[in-house]
Amino acid sequence: MPTFRDRPDAGNMLVQLLKGINFNSKVWIAAIPNGGVPVAVPIANSFQKFLYVMVARKIQYPWTTEAGFGAITADGTTSFNNLAIQRENLTESVIHTQVDRAREEVEQRTRLFRNYLLPNDLTSAEIILIDDGLASGITTQAAILSLQKHGTRKVIVAVPTAHRSSVNVIEAMTKSDMQFNVQVLSPDIRGGWSFAVADAYETWYDEETSTILKILREYNQKYPISSDLD
Repeated sequence: MPTFRDRPDAGNMLVQLLKGINFNSKVWIAAIPNGGVPVAVPIANSFQKFLYVMVARKIQYPWTTEAGFGAITADGTTSFNNLAIQRENLTESVIHTQVDRAREEVEQRTRLFRNYLLPNDLTSAEIILIDDGLASGITTQAAILSLQKHGTRKVIVAVPTAHRSSVNVIEAMTKSDMQFNVQVLSPDIRGGWSFAVADAYETWYDEETSTILKILREYNQKYPISSDLD
């Protein structure tokens, strides 16, 4: 049974949950486009903050665009599902080819979203990382590793719906570096084999990049990027 009307409604619910978390003065809001942006707008607005994007894309299997065995971010950070690679007997050649294809797509999207990218220096920053759901979690893992590489010490992954096993994997990333903390915040954590992000929404459709760019442009006119760089 759906939990949210649509992505903005889900974002409003996350706003209420985020009120219970303490942040320092250097908290930044970043969404994984496309679907994460409409969820993130109410959150960024509640903090009166500029809305950034974290460009990350799934590394797809060669035979389908619906699933993948890894993910890559704009700075080249990767995360792989080694069990999936072994299960599908993917060769090094196939892996390299698919990584290169994903990298090309990331580079193209990085150019499109160039006005909304997080800065390279994220020392002491606390990031609220937002997407419209957490299924396998592989794309989110790559995004978190990238944030850690650039100096972030605290990441709150705010997602309307999530698979329980993926939540466990994401939060276990904290253990690899005791000075780096990751927490998943979600009002709808589910289990089972039939999990699908879309099931949590009454209205679900793929967001067009042109629409997402329009949302970012119109929203970010309210809060200048310079306020985050002070």
